[in-house]
Amino acid sequence: MIKKFVFSILLSAAIQLPANAADNNDQNQPGSRLENGVEIFAINCSGMPQETTIDIDECQGKKISQLEWVLNKYQSTTVERISSENKDNAAHKKRLEAAYNEEAQAWSALVNAASKSVEVDYEGGTISTSLSNERSIRLLELQIHDMWQTWLTYMDSSPALLLEPKFETE
Repeated sequence: MIKKFVFSILLSAAIQLPANAADNNDQNQPGSRLENGVEIFAINCSGMPQETTIDIDECQGKKISQLEWVLNKYQSTTVERISSENKDNAAHKKRLEAAYNEEAQAWSALVNAASKSVEVDYEGGTISTSLSNERSIRLLELQIHDMWQTWLTYMDSSPALLLEPKFETE
């Protein structure tokens, strides 16, 4: 399950405008391929056993780490856009950064609350963590796509700042 402090760390890194995308913990970088203007990320845990509930939970943890890598990439680009497109209007830039931070915190709270609700629903069962992780995975994918659509595309014919993200999970 995604932990609130982990997301806060990722958000802090995004807000501080990392100088280099390579700082984005490449060990969690998922494979991807380009297809018709879409980047399809392969979110998987190849080579990991999936025979027990513990194995499945570890696999899902790896998937969440891969999605966090993608999220950080899209967040960093969003923060860079906000900064560069508003560099001549400091007051608007400050308000927009605050609004974006509030949005990111709301997404984090949603993912945490939704995951916890599933865990509570299946409390006592060995599958509760797996189902909670699955909910986190679905919501992180939705968050990343929403971020792309809201912050990284334009209403005119200007190209998007990053390709549309899609996900393939095993």
